[in-house]
Amino acid sequence: MTVAADLMDAANLAEDNLFPLWKADTLQAKVTAFWQAINPVFPDEDAPSRPIGAWVAIIAAFAPTILPFNNIGIDVGSNTIVTFQQAVQYIYRICKLGFALNAQAFITPSQSTALLAAYNAQFS
Repeated sequence: MTVAADLMDAANLAEDNLFPLWKADTLQAKVTAFWQAINPVFPDEDAPSRPIGAWVAIIAAFAPTILPFNNIGIDVGSNTIVTFQQAVQYIYRICKLGFALNAQAFITPSQSTALLAAYNAQFS
């Protein structure tokens, strides 16, 4: 797994970094730890960061539904690969959105740093 240098890098590395966690059956725990780490950083009262907060809520609701990897899980028709693909998409989107919002000064550099740190702590 690769450490991300910035949030765009994190977004682009999501699939490569999440796959070993899914295969080791730790993806659900890692995604849960990720959203719990960033949740306090993006309060709902902070209007510019609400889009990130909305993705945190989506990820929080999704995390308990992540299915464990199994040998059948690599088959495209399997529900386990569907949850893996959703996890990748959600992490990709929150990181890419964080990158864009930081570039436009809608989130603070410290919020951006916290999001990247949580990503690297859980997925690298």
